[in-house]
Amino acid sequence: MGRGLRAMIQGCGRLWASFRSLTGDDAYERYLEACLTSPHNEGLPVSRREFQAARVARRWSGITRCC
Repeated sequence: MGRGLRAMIQGCGRLWASFRSLTGDDAYERYLEACLTSPHNEGLPVSRREFQAARVARRWSGITRCC
């Protein structure tokens, strides 16, 4: 594989990772990494489904309008 193609593939990978980070799509992966590196780890991490359900509940509970 040529150097130019390899650089383009790496650039696309970085762009994709940035997009996932901006949209919050990588939140579960960041949560797992934090669970593994945290000294305050309290047992096994929750499943992806439970994590997403809690994330949606946090986002939409409470006041969701301006007035």
